[in-house]
Amino acid sequence: MPPRNRRSQSPPTSLPSVGAIGIIAGGLALLVIVVYGRMVFHDFVNFDDNRYVTENPRVLAGLTVDGLRWAVTTLDAEFWHPLTWLSLMLDSTLFGTDAVGYLVTNLILHLANTLLLFAFFWRTTKTLWPSALVAALFAVHPLHVESVAWIAQRKDLLSTFFGLWAMLAYIGWWHRRGWWRYSLVLIGYALALMAKPMWVTLPFLLMLLHLWPLTVTAPPVTFQAIWKPIRSQWHLYAFMLAMTAAACAVALAAQDSTAHSALKAASWWHLRLPSVPLAYATYLRQTLWPAKLAFFYPFPQQVSIPLAVTATLLLIAVTVSVLVKKPFRNRPWLAVGWLWFLGTLVPVSGLIKIGEFATADRYTYLPLVGLFMAAAWTVHEAMGRRRHRWPAALMALVVVACGIRSWQQVAVWQNQETLATHAIAVTRDNYLAHNLLGIDQLDHGRLAAAEASFQNAIRIRPNYSAGYYNLARLYVRSKRFDKAETAFRGALKWNPQRAEAHVGLGRLLLEAGRPAAAVDQFRQAVAIEPTSVRYRLILGDALIQAGKPLNAKALLTETVAMAPDNADVHVELGRALEALGDAQAAERHYATAMDRAPENPAGYYYMANRKIAGGRPQDAIWLYQQVLARDPQFVAALNNLAMAQAQTRHLTEAMATLERLAVVDPSSPSPCYNLAALHARNQEAEQAIGWLNKAFDRGFHDCRLLKTDADFQGLRGKPTFEALMTHQCR
Repeated sequence: MPPRNRRSQSPPTSLPSVGAIGIIAGGLALLVIVVYGRMVFHDFVNFDDNRYVTENPRVLAGLTVDGLRWAVTTLDAEFWHPLTWLSLMLDSTLFGTDAVGYLVTNLILHLANTLLLFAFFWRTTKTLWPSALVAALFAVHPLHVESVAWIAQRKDLLSTFFGLWAMLAYIGWWHRRGWWRYSLVLIGYALALMAKPMWVTLPFLLMLLHLWPLTVTAPPVTFQAIWKPIRSQWHLYAFMLAMTAAACAVALAAQDSTAHSALKAASWWHLRLPSVPLAYATYLRQTLWPAKLAFFYPFPQQVSIPLAVTATLLLIAVTVSVLVKKPFRNRPWLAVGWLWFLGTLVPVSGLIKIGEFATADRYTYLPLVGLFMAAAWTVHEAMGRRRHRWPAALMALVVVACGIRSWQQVAVWQNQETLATHAIAVTRDNYLAHNLLGIDQLDHGRLAAAEASFQNAIRIRPNYSAGYYNLARLYVRSKRFDKAETAFRGALKWNPQRAEAHVGLGRLLLEAGRPAAAVDQFRQAVAIEPTSVRYRLILGDALIQAGKPLNAKALLTETVAMAPDNADVHVELGRALEALGDAQAAERHYATAMDRAPENPAGYYYMANRKIAGGRPQDAIWLYQQVLARDPQFVAALNNLAMAQAQTRHLTEAMATLERLAVVDPSSPSPCYNLAALHARNQEAEQAIGWLNKAFDRGFHDCRLLKTDADFQGLRGKPTFEALMTHQCR
């Protein structure tokens, strides 16, 4: 049995009624809803939300067996967090691409975490108001807004939910042993790690709680109070520490699988190590004065050693002051709260590189609980032992102030533009914020503003690969292809592993008539992301265009084995086989594509083309009609359908199809010329001349074809036709 507390270190309190607990829980829920409710009207932001949801085909597909398999094996987004992926897939199944559903889920999880935290401290200390104060501060502190209002930070909320579950289960098991409670501890911990590895410190937190409040010790801090539960229940801690080690190993592997070239080159001793105490000091400052908060704080190019030394001395002084004999005997919550803060920040303190930021608000979601604990029980002691009331009033004002400040900070996350502009306003040299703002401006067609934003990002950080990449995208959109190629090469110079830059450059080269160089770029993209079906399809198409169908067949056959249900892969493999002369095999793959994705027009289109090539235009007509039922704007299908109808002497239908094509493709002279030819074939001179004039208006200039085309034989010599020829072909 667990040891009984020898004496209480907190003022005596009577147990509150269930009604009082319910009122507090309701008040906490109302507080969360009032502060965060406005966020449900916000949108996705193109800062990890795209990687986690809006541009992630696995997540957008919803909960599937294939998605489950991917979630438990991928290290995408630099983490192994399958539970986070599955949670987002469930939201995708329920809400599609509507951001409201995802944000409501985040809000519910934060509310649940607030109530679980309240339940945990009430369960362990049996003191109501300090427990409520910790939960209230946790609910509304501005540093926690990022974890709640940012859809991509679902992992913070989920991991904390299951981490608190594990802690509550541990308390239950500690007071009343049983195999099912034992199992709940391990299951909760495993699920927390599967959401985000931030909770790797949980075994040490549980040990720490045996100093206070699980066991109140009168002597100075020793390892005795911690050693007892470890010694008596070594098997539970062994399991948890093994899980911690495994989670750390996977997390490090995930980080090593990504390239952050600027920071990888930084000296650990000269830059990263001195930044650790500065990070702790920054978090303390932001906790006490949460102003100028931003989604991104750039990692400094130089660290002030005097500031780092000062911060280190400050941390040492606070640590010593809470661990000496008298303070710990009288106020053990100060030591436990401070060590909670220090310890849970270790994984994200900067000792291990995670990303390109100096600090991050989201990293405080768990650690600040320690500081809130220390503050709450200090206020409780002042109210009880010294009978002061002003500390309670002060903390009430703090909660209100935090709520107002958080309400304001939630508005910052309204959309990508508000997020980026705020960060630019409150930080210096924020290249990532400029880049994010440029992406938003590019998406909304504000090309000049976007170009300035990307140039600002590159000016601040000349080796910023993403800035060059997005600038290249802008140049492609504005048809400045020479500048686009230069920018793509700049992106690859600073990050050769940027697969999408290889693809962008390859497409430029393909359009410029350099298929061999384009294929080389696409090959590099596939080498970087060998499991990307999209990049394999792009490479396969380029190989076919470059006259290498045999290479395309080998690549796409391998890709079919990877993604047997992907209709586009079957279509591309069919094209490669058709180019190799294997028409029957090509038709089999087109048919498979039609079967696997009946809503996809590609299979129908290439099967129809195959029927035309095989001399079966009547069969092709139905297939082209199926294409247009799925994509009414498919220009090539409209054109080919009209030709098939003309071949089968369905001239009226062919004319109607060409008239439709002339509307869908208003700049092309081809449908107008072909309509003129069909009317001429029917001896409808007036209509033929009218459509020929429209063809010339759209840029038709092949007078040699017009003079030799047999369809116009009946018009030659007529005054209107000759006048047109004289005017247009002189």
